[in-house]
Amino acid sequence: MKRSLDGIGGGGGIDEGAGAVGEPAARATRPEAIGTAALDRALLAEFTEFLSDGARVRSLARPDPIFRERLRRRLWRTFLVRSARALRGVH
Repeated sequence: MKRSLDGIGGGGGIDEGAGAVGEPAARATRPEAIGTAALDRALLAEFTEFLSDGARVRSLARPDPIFRERLRRRLWRTFLVRSARALRGVH
């Protein structure tokens, strides 16, 4: 006696063919998501504003290059994980 495979894999009624990828997946792989100097500055400014909760922060010395690279990598990994969850329903 065979069991239904509706709850396994993609589930029933989900098209997993060539057209299933769609625009959101293509958007996540565009080169602008990788980052440039201007995007890095904007991201760090947004991050600083988030940490300061909107209060004015005095100008600080430039962050250590190693710290900047670690922060960039961590933010990139977070972006990839969230994108994967949103696109594929990974938990």
